[in-house]
Amino acid sequence: MTFLQALRVAFPPWPILAAVIAALGFSGPFGTYEDLSLPARLVYWTLAICGAGAFLNGAVLLVLQNHWLERWPRLARLTAASFVGGVPGALAVAGIEAVFRGLSPTAEFLGWLWVCVGVFGGVAVIVQYRTPRAFEAKLVADAAARAPFLERLPPEIGRNLVSISMDDHYLEVTTTDGRERLKMRLSDALDELQSYPGVHIHRSHWIAESALVRLEKRGRNRVACLVDGRALPVARAKADEIEARLADDAP
Repeated sequence: MTFLQALRVAFPPWPILAAVIAALGFSGPFGTYEDLSLPARLVYWTLAICGAGAFLNGAVLLVLQNHWLERWPRLARLTAASFVGGVPGALAVAGIEAVFRGLSPTAEFLGWLWVCVGVFGGVAVIVQYRTPRAFEAKLVADAAARAPFLERLPPEIGRNLVSISMDDHYLEVTTTDGRERLKMRLSDALDELQSYPGVHIHRSHWIAESALVRLEKRGRNRVACLVDGRALPVARAKADEIEARLADDAP
């Protein structure tokens, strides 16, 4: 996933964003109620929230992806990113203020804006990014939804994959809502599923990470037990990788 795609995912859902903008537009904090009409306030707060939010989220993503800063506590990294991103965020709000209310960007005014953006934005990003798994799950879900292979599936079986198995020259595709046979090579399907979390467990089988329940030993072989009750064979070379993924997902 590119940085811009991650930035898009980082923003809250549009209904929540629209509700926040509407609340600020109708209430008119920081003197905007007295100085601007309702339509102007809605435009003002849309630009302010989205503009400052883009810089804040961008700074947070850069900090969280920086391996040199991994030794810092997550809260410290989020706080630092909020005030770093608050600098361009404050400049963006200053430009909006100049256009809508004709306020000059003095050093004192810019400092006040920086504190406001850093504090209020910091609270928002700390709530959003406080646990790594919550945000990473959003990134994974967004990337998975873009996998080209999913376009080949009929709508009635959905896109929540469980497994893909080779059957002669066909693929047996199983989702949580049904099955479909596709005339396609497994290698080509895997190329189209690079962004979908899964494991090529055997030369003839691929499973979605979310469908894996446990790994079992049956005689000399191992099988992957899936959410739909089926068990598929696992190549010996893949057993360690699957066990590692199960360990990572354990609470």
